[in-house]
Amino acid sequence: MAPFIVVKMRETKYLRVGIADGHPLIRKVIGLVVQDAGFKVIAEAANVSELIDNLKKTGVPDIFIIIIKLPDSNCLETCFTLKQQYPGCKMLAVSITAYPYNENMLHRFGIDMYVNDISHPNQLINILHELTGQ
Repeated sequence: MAPFIVVKMRETKYLRVGIADGHPLIRKVIGLVVQDAGFKVIAEAANVSELIDNLKKTGVPDIFIIIIKLPDSNCLETCFTLKQQYPGCKMLAVSITAYPYNENMLHRFGIDMYVNDISHPNQLINILHELTGQ
């Protein structure tokens, strides 16, 4: 009888992601793309209030993916508040439609990267890798 071999797996540090989007289907798709790329979704929310409540249970993510138009808030103010509370987190603001934001204005609100029009899953994955330096 062959002996059992125990192999200790190397522990992997997953980057944790929080997603806020008012559309459940879009939120789910973003979550699946992010998980498929090796990130761990720890919080999903339809609005800012729900996101804050979830953070109390799940802890703080390394990256927030926030859709510009959330039902109960102004995205810029939300990102500014989150960045003030969690300065080590990265902020990715995503919009389907074009907004007249310039890069300097977005950085003042704590947004590390703004993306308009993500049309392919690989584009989101590449953006997350760029944002995290991986």
